[in-house]
Amino acid sequence: MAQKIRYVVLDALRGFALLGIILANFPEFSLWTFAGPATHTPLDGVVRGLQFFFIDGKFYTLFSLLFGISFGIQLENSGHSTTTFYRRMSTLFVIGFLHLMLLWSGDILMLYAAMGMLLPLFRRLPTRRLLAVAGSFLLLPLLLDILFPHLADPLEADYWRLCDRYGIYLEDEANIESHEYHYREASLSHPAEWRKAHVARNVEMVMQNYNHPSIIIWSLGNEAGPGKNFVEAYKAIKAIDKSGRPVQYERNNSIVDMGSD
Repeated sequence: MAQKIRYVVLDALRGFALLGIILANFPEFSLWTFAGPATHTPLDGVVRGLQFFFIDGKFYTLFSLLFGISFGIQLENSGHSTTTFYRRMSTLFVIGFLHLMLLWSGDILMLYAAMGMLLPLFRRLPTRRLLAVAGSFLLLPLLLDILFPHLADPLEADYWRLCDRYGIYLEDEANIESHEYHYREASLSHPAEWRKAHVARNVEMVMQNYNHPSIIIWSLGNEAGPGKNFVEAYKAIKAIDKSGRPVQYERNNSIVDMGSD
């Protein structure tokens, strides 16, 4: 009887967790997120903050916990054989892939399936050691960022060298994409106080990568508004780069050499 009640409770918790995840994604499902701050009210900000605290921070954790509990139950029911578990994870991965490709770009099932396939590696660890491993995984990204802040640089440098050597043409884009502030009056491309930031990011891009022959086009950024700040960024690039490389931008075709829609 106790075992049956435990399963009923788990099923109820799964449904409750799924309800929370639906609520967590509701801003995207309702297109509120994509409407931009120009359409948002102060009350929207309050509700979004409460949602982050009471829903996003709780239900994803609960769902992950239930996923791990389900793994333990499956392992016990199968006599500690992992064949059925791997088959189920493979099926979940395929479902997640189809979900990602056909329905929703925010799919999480593929990640659950991929990470789930690692769980059997830890099934025989004592509880204390398992907690230590879990804590290490939580701290690992932070430690990597602190100890090796330029860990990816060698790979990036190799990529540049390959493109330069084999004639792979590139368009280098400035790290500017502020479409969350929309494209019209609310865009950060208009206020004068943001002009230096827009110009600086474009200048840094050109000064850093000017000598790479594989770069044949500069891009001012992406989906960040049509304002005068990008006019100044364009002028700054032209003042530095006399090679004749064209400049492209996605939101204001009239101020650049190459437009796009």
